[in-house]
Amino acid sequence: MGTVRELGARLLDLVIPPRCVGCGERDRWLCDECRTRLSALPAERCARCAAPGVPTHLCSACYRSPPPFDELRAPLLHDALARDLVLALKYRGHRHLAPILADIAAQCAPAGGEIVVPVPLHPTRRAERGFNQSELLAREIGARLGTPLAVDALTRQRETPSQTGLSAKEREANVRGAFVAPTRLDGRSVLLVDDVCTTGATLAACARTLKRAGAARVLAVTVTRAAGML
Repeated sequence: MGTVRELGARLLDLVIPPRCVGCGERDRWLCDECRTRLSALPAERCARCAAPGVPTHLCSACYRSPPPFDELRAPLLHDALARDLVLALKYRGHRHLAPILADIAAQCAPAGGEIVVPVPLHPTRRAERGFNQSELLAREIGARLGTPLAVDALTRQRETPSQTGLSAKEREANVRGAFVAPTRLDGRSVLLVDDVCTTGATLAACARTLKRAGAARVLAVTVTRAAGML
């Protein structure tokens, strides 16, 4: 049973007429023309962290110190309309965008995940927002891939300030020790889902926790990838 706020948000989704986030066209949340305006992540990218504009196999950061996740993929650059879509889902409660964004992300998700795990919100933050956007995406992506969702495989035990405006080192410190894996994942391959990867600090902290719980591999997929390096 969802919270009153969650139920209210679902009712609003039913009564608010769809309008394209990009241009305002009626009857759809993302029109065909605006979909073509989304900036695809370039072919030149790091094979490990998906950092764009990397002509070699690995970016310098991953070559020097590989992140704890084994592979990250993302279909879109975090700019312009793609950024607006993610922010509309995350901060403006446009839950109806989750299936659309999940369709796009699922097409490039790494193969081999046995369970789908969303990056968790702290219970306080989830109560304030009414939902966890990463869980909405993970549920939709899992359904498209035929992979079971494991919401409780990872929890956030410490409430952290927003990562917005923090440097890469500050982001890393902000999420250090914030996550816990309540059950063992011995030998499992995990597909970790989040909305956006900026520096990779949150994904890295989650992956580190999952591997300490015994996960054999942690693959990751996000809707967008910012240009910042790990």
